[in-house]
Order: sequence, then structure tokens, then C-alpha cells
Amino acid sequence: MAIEMNPMTGILHGHSATAERGSLEFQRRKDPPHWEQLMWELEAEYGSVVDVPGDDPRLIEIRQALGMRKANDTSTDYDDLVWTLHVQGLSIGRIMAMTDLTRNAASAIINRLKYQKHDERDYVNEAIHRYLKQRKSPLEIADILGFARSTIMEYKRRTKEVAK
Repeated sequence: MAIEMNPMTGILHGHSATAERGSLEFQRRKDPPHWEQLMWELEAEYGSVVDVPGDDPRLIEIRQALGMRKANDTSTDYDDLVWTLHVQGLSIGRIMAMTDLTRNAASAIINRLKYQKHDERDYVNEAIHRYLKQRKSPLEIADILGFARSTIMEYKRRTKEVAK
């Protein structure tokens, strides 16, 4: 099955194929850890991991699997989840809700991975532009990504100023 973009959320899902999202090459691992398999199941079912009810047993299992590690653990499994959510353009608040990390721990992981990967891309801006191209309203985008509507409007305003 190819990776496809959910038209409601704009988030990618599927298996063992490469798809281009913007200029980002996105490919699933051949043998992902169990928690990651559960995450993809949830995303396929709900459209986005952020829409999964907090009491879903699979989400609880993911949290338990990841919660056993310390926030400063350099485990690539844990880092992969945080990085995947970050690359999708989700807010720190949404990442916190998904992983049960504190704001500081989630930010620290993202900043460490940005430094290690020499990655200066603005994934939030890319996600906002992707949703605007899909004719989503700022309110819909804010709901999907977990930002305030005013934040989305500010990104939109700054983009228009740069284009002038």
C-alpha cells in the first residue's frame, strides 16, 4: 500500500512506500518498533494521532512504552515519534498530549534533533501552507495542528509580507 495523504488532515499514512511531501522524502521503516506500528494503525483509523481518544488502549500502550524512558534518553524510537509529530507541523502542545512529555522535554528533543540533523526548516509554516492550498480555514488549520487561530493568522500575514 502506498503512503497517502488524508484529505481531512493532510497527514500522511500508509505502508512501505516513499511519498514526497513538499520537498520532504518520507518513508516508513521496514521493521518499525511495536509502538510505531500502533501509531500508524491509529493514524489510519482516526486520520491523525492527535484525534485519538485518550482512553484508546493502543494509545495507552504507546504512552506506557515510551513513558518508561527518561526525557533525556537518546533512544531513537522515542526520538522518532517526537520528530515525526514535529515534521507534520504539530504544536508542542499536541506533541505533549500525544507523548505525555513536558513542554521542556518535548522542546529539548526537537531542538537536539534539529541540531543533530542540521535541520533549519520551519515545518509549522510548511504545514500551514499545505493546508491553505487545500482551502482550509485558519480555524480548521489551528484545530488540526493544535495552535491558536491567531497564530495561524500571524503566519499567514507574515507570508504575505514576505511575498510583497
